[in-house]
Amino acid sequence: EQVQLSDEIEILLNNIEHIKEIIAMQQNLSKIDNIEQVISLENTLNETLLISGISFSKHKITVKKEFEDVKAVLIDKINLLQILVNLETNAKDALLQSDNSTKILILKLMTKNEKIIVQIIDNGIGIEQKNLTKIFSYGFSTKAYGHGFGLHSSALAAKKMGGTLKAESDGLQKEEQFHWE
Repeated sequence: EQVQLSDEIEILLNNIEHIKEIIAMQQNLSKIDNIEQVISLENTLNETLLISGISFSKHKITVKKEFEDVKAVLIDKINLLQILVNLETNAKDALLQSDNSTKILILKLMTKNEKIIVQIIDNGIGIEQKNLTKIFSYGFSTKAYGHGFGLHSSALAAKKMGGTLKAESDGLQKEEQFHWE
């Protein structure tokens, strides 16, 4: 029993430290608004995993990072974080709803035709084809607890920064992808 309690205390202490890091990061980010700054997209993607609260061991999600060497960019980091955290949180939700025994989240960072592309890919429950055109609409949600604002606001933020947000899915119980350029 003592060994089990000791292990549980260790997990609890790690979770508390994780929460402290998230709060500190959110406090630092809240001080900056509508300011473009030079950032590393690789570092930002790593930060968003922490902010979005994806607990790999708890949720049994395997995260794969496929990062090309992409130069630093001048961008509104707060808006970018809003988009990425929203997409990662949606991916986590899709994975948790899935019956897949192996839950995989892939973060891709690449350049194509002089554009920087970020992809958030999961093998979660997928999206029905009829909903792919609706998911960025205000008020539309496929989740019982959803309010239909997250992807809509993310699409608006991407457009504001000169980018686009796209979704792809082979249908329910299939892989889904969100692309941000």
